[in-house]
Amino acid sequence: MPIRLNTCLPVLATSLLLAMVTLSGCQKAQEMATNAAIERASDGKVKVSKDGDRTVIKSEGGEIAVQHGDALPLPRNFPTDIYLPKDYRINSVMDMGDTQVLSLQAPGKVGEMFGSASAAMEKQGWKQTMALQNSTDTAMLTYEKEKRAAVMSFNRDLDQDGVTMSMQLRGEQQ
Repeated sequence: MPIRLNTCLPVLATSLLLAMVTLSGCQKAQEMATNAAIERASDGKVKVSKDGDRTVIKSEGGEIAVQHGDALPLPRNFPTDIYLPKDYRINSVMDMGDTQVLSLQAPGKVGEMFGSASAAMEKQGWKQTMALQNSTDTAMLTYEKEKRAAVMSFNRDLDQDGVTMSMQLRGEQQ
């Protein structure tokens, strides 16, 4: 069965992001694993370009841009009405059409950050559609506003004694 690139791009992007995060300590191994994953997933029908820590994957079905590093800048098109914790550090950014995924780390506790995010998003006019706290170590919030959606997950970061926060934003970015 042939691979349909427009339907496998999210899987390809996730695989690429996981490979980059997992292998971030070894640049050469990271590049080899990433290229192999791309080739297998696309049957060689995508174009990959790299510029420093930014990788762009292009196909007939669209484009994915992934960036990974220790302290990346906030994307220029990041919406101004989205909660960001104090003293955050962005570790990865992925742009795919109208979807943007960020992973960041910040000092603090999951419960405190969950509460701050909830209050800030409400204040900015977002409608909460789900709130989930599994324990003191994990939580998730989802929101809608106009034609946009935001999903935020919070996980205790045992290595950094803080919180790893992941965001998925869909819809028109500002």
